[in-house]
Amino acid sequence: MAFDLTRNASEETPAERYAVDMKLHDETIQALYGVSLRLQAAADLVNEAPDALPGELDHAIRAIDNVIADLRDRIEDVASGDQDLPPGYLT
Repeated sequence: MAFDLTRNASEETPAERYAVDMKLHDETIQALYGVSLRLQAAADLVNEAPDALPGELDHAIRAIDNVIADLRDRIEDVASGDQDLPPGYLT
């Protein structure tokens, strides 16, 4: 199913909105939440184990880079029409 990026959000079908919302929640938001937890753990390392801090920060940076790459892929998929609907939705 192709998404027409020239339409307003109000013109999207419920199935289109659902598909985008689910992908954002399941993949992007969860990945960003994981980065947030990693950064919180890194903050604890400042006093507890400062030598481990660079490694934790490196992991967080790589995780953010992965989220950005995934978002770019998702945008390309939407723009190219390579987007699947969840089970139960008709095209």
